[in-house]
Amino acid sequence: MGLEFTGRPDRTGAAVYFISDGSSQSMQELQQIATIVDQSLPDEAQVIVLDGQVAEGAEVVDFYDLSTLPTVLIVMDDDQIYHAWSMQLPSAEDVLYMMGQAGVRLRGDQ
Repeated sequence: MGLEFTGRPDRTGAAVYFISDGSSQSMQELQQIATIVDQSLPDEAQVIVLDGQVAEGAEVVDFYDLSTLPTVLIVMDDDQIYHAWSMQLPSAEDVLYMMGQAGVRLRGDQ
């Protein structure tokens, strides 16, 4: 896995990365969306909020050569980006829809 530098244990399946531009407003907005998404996904799905200006957040920005923040990325097991949003933040429903398209079962789905 190419994102080993995040120090977070990898789980099978898609992960969603919420990467802020370093501002408190961006971080707060991303955290609100991430909380809703996290509550709707099974424990196996990863929801990660990072500050794109420091530490592992900056490493993810560099790894994917991101030029626009804030960004939301859905990343597959092979570290390929399945879907991304930049500048205009998606709704939690949009993220959940795309996570479902990526094969992640939502809580309550049979």
